Amino acid sequence: MLLKMSQATARGLEGASKPKTPPVAMNHLLMVLQPSLQSKIGMRTLREMKTLAQCLDWLAQGQVGRGADLLGQRLKALERATVEAHWNSAQFLELLPPESSALLERDEELYLAQEFLTDQKIKGYDRPYRSKGRDAPKGGGKGKEAQKGEKGKGKERKGRDKEEK
Repeated sequence: MLLKMSQATARGLEGASKPKTPPVAMNHLLMVLQPSLQSKIGMRTLREMKTLAQCLDWLAQGQVGRGADLLGQRLKALERATVEAHWNSAQFLELLPPESSALLERDEELYLAQEFLTDQKIKGYDRPYRSKGRDAPKGGGKGKEAQKGEKGKGKERKGRDKEEK
């Protein structure tokens, strides 16, 4: 199968000797399968295919332990996602990079997120009412009922002022 994939992607390994099992599964997935299945493939199926393709490549290179780790972590992620009914934390168990990542490494993403949050705190954007562009409520943080009551009092006061004059 790996030899067929190698031929289909025209990825000949140049050099002195070609291995019996070339590590071309991920290349085949990205260059042949994904484009041909684009409209039919879901994100979860694509993740499964990428995990299996990467594992096949590592097995072809003789990195059995690395392939086993990859499959084991994927199994843990699937279990976690099933228990929680979402991928929010489960995605961090996987050894493949997340779909949203580009050229950034995980430590760079963490650094950027930390710097962004620090910058937001310094600017004061972590205050409750500022987060959506609203100013703090008038009346010293009193609720709507208290504010309505104050408005009513103000009208009453104006009316009394007119009567007194």
